[in-house]
Parts: sequence; C-alpha cells; structure tokens
Amino acid sequence: MSESDTADESDWVSLTSTEDLASARILASALESADIEVFVRDMNMVAQAPYMGGSKGGYRLEVREKDHADAEAILASNPSVAEEEARLLSGGFVEEPVEDVTFDRRAKRALRLALFGFFLWPLLHPISLVMGGRLAWRGDLSLRARKDARMAMFISLFSLVVFAFVMTSILRTVNQTKQAELARKGAAAAVPR
Repeated sequence: MSESDTADESDWVSLTSTEDLASARILASALESADIEVFVRDMNMVAQAPYMGGSKGGYRLEVREKDHADAEAILASNPSVAEEEARLLSGGFVEEPVEDVTFDRRAKRALRLALFGFFLWPLLHPISLVMGGRLAWRGDLSLRARKDARMAMFISLFSLVVFAFVMTSILRTVNQTKQAELARKGAAAAVPR
C-alpha cells in the first residue's frame, strides 16, 4: 500500500489469512492475475517476528471492498487456490503421496558396497551381489536404480571371479612350493652321509 492509499485504508477488507508468506503470495498472485488489487497485511511484521504470526492471524490478504465478491469467487473457482486456502484455514497438512524409494536406496547401497568392496576385497562383494541380485529385475524400481543394482551385481561378480582366480593362483604357488620343499627333503634324506 502506498502513501496515496492511506487515505483509502477503510476501503480495504479482509479476504483470508495464511500461515506462511509463500501461500499468501500464491493467493495474491491468483487474485492479481484477475486484476484485483491485493494487500498482504502484516507481511513485514510477521516476517521479522514469526512468533507473532499466530497472535496477528498470520498473513492477512485484503482486497478493495468493491472487489471482495469477485475475489471470493476466484478463490472458490480455482481448485488449487481453494485447496491451498482450505489447507491453511484448517491448520492441517494435506498428505501427498510419497513415492516408495526404499528399493531405489537399496540399489544405490548395493552399488556403493560393490565399489567400496575394492578396499575390503572381497568381504563386501557377496553382500553386494545378493542385494543387487534381489533388486536388479524388480518392476517397481526406477530405471536408474535398476542400472545401479545390475552394475553392483556385475562389479561384485567380476571381483569375486578375480578373487577366486588370485586365490587359486596363490594356493597353487604355495602347493608347488611345499612340494618342492618335500622333494628337496626327500632327496636330502635319500643321499647317504
């Protein structure tokens, strides 16, 4: 409201109130798009002292008295604005559907385990392989989560194959070394002194 509007202050009537500034601006924007002047009363005070919002009624939207009926009709005819107003006036929250992302998180965790498993080789790869295997072909996963699960399986399976190859090479080398020692001891025992 400007200086020239102070003389006409009695011309403003309360339309509705909101608990937060964002909702007040949404409602004000809907009204301004219909060429209705809107004033958000106590906007600065409630912004500076939010604890006073409840005692002052939050953010009050006011319109010119001549536009009051039109403003109410606009709020009632626009479902999204009307729902927002009803939610704010009821003081409750509208529950929105929450997407179940637990399996997506598990797929991401399986991929992290597979990658982190290179540092604790091969302790985490069996866990990652099982997690990825359970999640890789689930229909309710996002495409990204499915890719993460399959990548975790591939990394873990590859790492376990490499680990098995390395372990068999090490065991073969140890076995050959023991056989060579036994052959030397046997040869040394067979030589007369």
